[in-house]
Amino acid sequence: MAKHSLFVRVGGEVNAPGVYQMNPGDTLRDVVQKAGGLTPHSYLYASIFTRVSTRIAQEKELKQSLEQMQRELFSKYANSTPTTGQTATDQQAQLGMQQTAIAKISAIQPTGRVVLEMKPEAAGVEDIPKFPLEDGDAFYIPPQPDTVQVSGFVYNVNAFRFEPRKRLIAYLNAAGGPTREADGKRIFVIRADGTVLSRQSRNSHTHGNFEKLAMFPGDTIVVPEKFKSSNGLQNFANYAQIISGFAMTGAVLGTILP
Repeated sequence: MAKHSLFVRVGGEVNAPGVYQMNPGDTLRDVVQKAGGLTPHSYLYASIFTRVSTRIAQEKELKQSLEQMQRELFSKYANSTPTTGQTATDQQAQLGMQQTAIAKISAIQPTGRVVLEMKPEAAGVEDIPKFPLEDGDAFYIPPQPDTVQVSGFVYNVNAFRFEPRKRLIAYLNAAGGPTREADGKRIFVIRADGTVLSRQSRNSHTHGNFEKLAMFPGDTIVVPEKFKSSNGLQNFANYAQIISGFAMTGAVLGTILP
């Protein structure tokens, strides 16, 4: 049986953007070469590779996470009474906040992004991984941005000019710092390449100071809302943070790859 051709879309900072017919076994590097190679303005570190099969898997994972959060809420609040020092109004307010968070998360549209884990200094076609292609794949290479975004519960949500020696804490301070509603212990960074780095992962794996984390152009610092979770909801904030990162990435991608 003859093998079917693949159709892959390449956009952004390549010399000949378009949809290319490729053969089974061809790689991401091959299709970029077919598109005429990179322009001098390309920023490979922030390139966006999306795949249909990955999007379907993400949709399934998101649905399962939402169902888990719903079950946790139901288990906590079904026939429950307010805890010591908590009024019925306080309990309802907490429930309402968490239901609102779930509603926002349920509106997320997964993009199917595959993180390629290229180095920040990647600049040539030879730096693109030889990743086997699938039909319907899309690859977008943006120009290098000159900003770092600070989002979430800070006093000044904004994009700030990237400076090579400027650390996370400096950008956070430029945004006025976390608000009273912020969870400062769960701040995380969405790298321009799609990876997510949190205070917990930074400290447990590298023993580094999270506030001194070096930033790259296109990175986003996210300051999540503080969840007043009791023992019965100890995983709720973790779910929310993880999926919030997913949401942020999806929102950014949605403006680039509709």
